[in-house]
Amino acid sequence: MYDNEFYDYWGLRESSNQHSGDLWTMKMKTSLAYLNLVERCVPQGLPSPQLLDIGCAHGFMLEAAQQRGFQASGIDISPAVSVARQQGFNVYDRPLHELGLPANTFDIITLIDVLEHVPDPRRLMQEVCRILKPKGAVLIVTPDIGSWIARIMKDSWPHYKSEHIFYFNRRSLCMLLRKTGFSVEHVGRAFKYLNLTYILGHFQKYSPGWVTTLLTSLHSVLPLALTRTTLRFQTEMLSIARPKTAA
Repeated sequence: MYDNEFYDYWGLRESSNQHSGDLWTMKMKTSLAYLNLVERCVPQGLPSPQLLDIGCAHGFMLEAAQQRGFQASGIDISPAVSVARQQGFNVYDRPLHELGLPANTFDIITLIDVLEHVPDPRRLMQEVCRILKPKGAVLIVTPDIGSWIARIMKDSWPHYKSEHIFYFNRRSLCMLLRKTGFSVEHVGRAFKYLNLTYILGHFQKYSPGWVTTLLTSLHSVLPLALTRTTLRFQTEMLSIARPKTAA
């Protein structure tokens, strides 16, 4: 399922695509904002902090973390790892449980739009807890099936995808974290920096219907500058947790 076409609507495969620069800008802005949140939960002034981004795709979070002084590594099972490696990042192309990474290695672990994809979330989070330092923190972004937008859109909710195996609400996500060795520091609404062109591409791929028709019409009449203007949108669910030993 995670083949060369998985990220096609991002437009990164066509080097001449004028919107690929917009995508990097949006992803970087979102990644840096997530780092702002999770860095508050870990000790400051570490000499060589380690970050692992699970589901790193093309390396947006890795670049953001590197800018903040982290030693950044990633994991992704799609061909997107080749893009991240071209940027010079250390990226594993196998699932976390197959890697046997040393315990107590990472200060921050991020899982952005990942947890809903894995066949065994409990196993994944137990391994995340094992390789996280006692005073480290994990940041998770995942769709919230209990959100008002999910209830209103019903079958048109764009997070209903064939590659999504598990769905969480706030209660079930907190339960998963507590049962796998974590203390929940925060759970609330996630956000992303997006523009209308990107949003339309997402809906065209995953949720054809009345919303996509409306967005297509809106996109066709707005000036190009507006369709490419990046705005902060509330999107999914965001949680930050720490190993219970740090509580």
